[in-house]
Amino acid sequence: MTTRPEAITLPHTGLQVPANHPHVVSMSSLPTPNGTTLVALVRFDDRDVGTIEGTADGGDLWFRPAGSADNPARLEKFAVQCRHHGQPVTDGHLMKLLVEEWQINNQLLKAIAEGQTVARFAGDSGTLLTLTLRVFVQPQATGLSVAAVVPADVVAALAEVADDPGGHWQVWTGAVWQQVQEPEAAEQDGSDR
Repeated sequence: MTTRPEAITLPHTGLQVPANHPHVVSMSSLPTPNGTTLVALVRFDDRDVGTIEGTADGGDLWFRPAGSADNPARLEKFAVQCRHHGQPVTDGHLMKLLVEEWQINNQLLKAIAEGQTVARFAGDSGTLLTLTLRVFVQPQATGLSVAAVVPADVVAALAEVADDPGGHWQVWTGAVWQQVQEPEAAEQDGSDR
């Protein structure tokens, strides 16, 4: 009987991966005649194993290995061990989620350095939109409610920006993403004070 390696859940995408997993360590965008191409450097076991490349408009991504030991079959084998919302992932979906994890983390690091935080509009297919909020959240704060951090007028403005019944707003509270209550719900329970 084979056992699956210990899994962790990445905080920004919800991707479940083995504790020892490849991750994006840097990313750049390159203008080309056909649009913007993104190149994300992937590291695994303290070694650069290749790049994830593709168009910045959400098109297909591909893995360019750094050497023969880091071939795409290794990425496919790793993808089999991963889950997203309890479902298996393809190597293409894995690459998309690893890139998204890095992008959101990078945006958060920049926001926190400026004394701000990030809100995101999430749907079934993942993060659809992210916005930096001029609201300070103590790094690694725990037990904070969004109502304690985000003023009611900001919550109301978020509801106007993206109002898709299949999605919801979340705010990074320093340790976790917490769902923003609809303005009407916040008024009913008094949490907008």
